[in-house]
Amino acid sequence: MGSLTRTYRVKLYPSRRAHEALDAQFAAQARLYNAALEHRRGAYRRARETVNFAMQCKELTGVREDDPDFASVHRTIQVATLRRLDRAYQAFFRRLKNGENPGFPRFKSARRWRTLVCDNNVQSRQMVKVGDRGKGWIRIKGLPSMEFKSHRQLPAIENLMELRVVRTAHRVEAQLVFTTEADLPPCPLIPSAPVGIDLGVKSVVALSDGEVIEGLKDDRRRTRRLQRKVSRANKGSLSRHKKVHALSRERERQTARRKGWLHELSAGLVSRYDFIAMEDLAIQNMTRSAKGTVEEPGRNVRAKAGLNRSILEQGWGDLVNKIQYKAESAGVGFIQVAPQNTSQECSGCRTLVPKSLSERIHRCPSCGLTLNRDVNAARNVLRRGLMARVNGGKQAVAPAARLSTEAIGPGRRRKPTA
Repeated sequence: MGSLTRTYRVKLYPSRRAHEALDAQFAAQARLYNAALEHRRGAYRRARETVNFAMQCKELTGVREDDPDFASVHRTIQVATLRRLDRAYQAFFRRLKNGENPGFPRFKSARRWRTLVCDNNVQSRQMVKVGDRGKGWIRIKGLPSMEFKSHRQLPAIENLMELRVVRTAHRVEAQLVFTTEADLPPCPLIPSAPVGIDLGVKSVVALSDGEVIEGLKDDRRRTRRLQRKVSRANKGSLSRHKKVHALSRERERQTARRKGWLHELSAGLVSRYDFIAMEDLAIQNMTRSAKGTVEEPGRNVRAKAGLNRSILEQGWGDLVNKIQYKAESAGVGFIQVAPQNTSQECSGCRTLVPKSLSERIHRCPSCGLTLNRDVNAARNVLRRGLMARVNGGKQAVAPAARLSTEAIGPGRRRKPTA
């Protein structure tokens, strides 16, 4: 028995009056967020006083009593807005403590606020009504009733934990977060069909059995054309607003296409194998800008920016998350291992064979193994995953063979020592 948390997205069909009410609600939440942020900043600037989330929730009660416009909005949604600000402050202090770029919380534009959140499970269940054939209604205080239709069977409403109403470039949708208790199938003790997966740029997935899956390529011609139209439009004009909306729709269309493709890819992998090992990549560090500072400017900035763009386009993090939760539901073993030297280490004799990113073929001078660089890395990932499984999940990786300082010819390869 285990708990599963899943988010179901359903399209809402609001009326014109509901659209206008949503616009007013989004603007009201943005004003509340900005007022709460100014309250915190002003209190600290004037008297070095710290205002926390609980204090602002108490003050919200008094504001609702004095202002009927605030009282017409459900209190739970306003509390979620204050909690959003509190999380922004917590993230600021965490980054400051870790020596990262702090990024102090900023004021929000009303035109950019597109989410209403109810994170109280009791109130969320009262707002959502589910009928027959997947039809349902969402009734939020201060908003007209909005109908939705789900093409998948929704869990019992008693398991609803959170409700979000989100406006995207294409539609208005409700995101229903359910947490259910389910009998998860057990993972096999001895996997019969294990696989190691190496993530790449040109080939997004390379499997340890030799299969290589090319990445999805986006046609950027329409995006670039829309970007040029936006840049030529006058700021603040209605024409520019329409062009920005068209560009947002195009980008959202590309995102939906990629997410669908990643769903198909992850579902296919989980259905074919009973144990999956992947690298535990620090994607945020890998895609960090190489621009540097004025005193110490970076090198190969344009090349690094292109590599960062290619990594982010492939959606590595999204693919790992999809494989992980699908494997959990299907009873497939999943583990992430240390990524160090998976591409440099020979999967046949474990000799370190240094190579640059431009070298796509692994050639081992010790055992003579020659194969695709990414497939070689996937085999190393699989071996480390199986070793970690035997060790109870600990990533105990035996050291590879040492390298001597004697050059064996042109290039960077060295002859390994015993």
